[in-house]
Amino acid sequence: MKRLQILQLCHDTKGPFKSICRQYASAFGGHQVTTVFLKGTPEAGLAEVIGCDEVIFFEQQKLALRGIKLSSILQLVRLCRQRRFDVVVGHRYKAIYLIGMMSYFYTPLMIAVAHEHNVFRRITRRLFVTFWRRSFVVVGVSSSVRQNIADYCPSLELENRLFALPNAIDTSQEGRLYARNEARQQLGIPTDEFVFGIIGRLVEKKNHALLFAAFALFCKQCKGHLPKLVVIGDGPAEAELKATVQRLGLTQQVVFSGYQPDAMLTVKAFDTLILSSGEEEAFGLVLLEAMLGKVAIICSDARGPKSVVGATGMLFRSGNVADLAEKIMQMFNLSQAERQQMAMAGYERMHMEYSYARFEHQIWRLPGLAELAGPD
Repeated sequence: MKRLQILQLCHDTKGPFKSICRQYASAFGGHQVTTVFLKGTPEAGLAEVIGCDEVIFFEQQKLALRGIKLSSILQLVRLCRQRRFDVVVGHRYKAIYLIGMMSYFYTPLMIAVAHEHNVFRRITRRLFVTFWRRSFVVVGVSSSVRQNIADYCPSLELENRLFALPNAIDTSQEGRLYARNEARQQLGIPTDEFVFGIIGRLVEKKNHALLFAAFALFCKQCKGHLPKLVVIGDGPAEAELKATVQRLGLTQQVVFSGYQPDAMLTVKAFDTLILSSGEEEAFGLVLLEAMLGKVAIICSDARGPKSVVGATGMLFRSGNVADLAEKIMQMFNLSQAERQQMAMAGYERMHMEYSYARFEHQIWRLPGLAELAGPD
């Protein structure tokens, strides 16, 4: 088998993108994988974390990534002339645009990965992937993202250039997860409390305000000792959300644990994980982390999260405060055995649908990829 030169291009290391780059690097195991981040500064040991051969930072400033992004294009072209990559993977639209522009100089197999809904809402973007860059294979990180792309770019489907390629999780990481009490000690929360938890950036998309409103409603209706709600993450909405918690009278119940470098390791601290995001959530990698940790889940019935948990989680009507409060109450009233049964169903689904092995199998079925790695 020929050893391919693989490039994956990503905007930065924020959010889930270290994990996402790791899953792609793993899928191309045995080949030479180079990962480029457009923004950020070099991090020691990152290549080992991602599992690739080399990590390069272009260290672009925000202004350099606007408009035609000329400096980024030139850096990319120079790198590609040196390495002559066989396959180039672009994560998110900036990277997709850049690999498309690079392909005017030479044309590797190009995989454009859409991580959100409505990436191709703009007509210029639709034209770019459907007409100007016909060599793209386009993938969505969930079936709902794929359908959203098909709605905007039906020709991609007709030309067999559009696929769903769901995110995955490294199941071998299960052994690294902190045990329940160890995780709670790490987060500074009592070991004897019932704990709901949410992990994610403190941004509008994650709907923390909706969760706090629902939790306040639940607390008013709950009889007896109230549980805790632990919030892991930071972001631009932090001050506003803390003010909301104070206004709702939840300061004794809601714990802000801040940013955790590897938040997945603490997931067993929760009796239940809540993902309050709505239709803007295209997938929800934190759901897989909870499934790996055998933690029960409440999430919205929005297309992205629902496609991940299927029937193994408790779903509330997206954006509905009262329904979320009701689901929190239902989960709180379940026995430990009932919650564990739900969590085990999620664990089994995660292994069947979202393992690295399944992801690798799916990616090598994309048009043209297997042919590239044929006999040397």
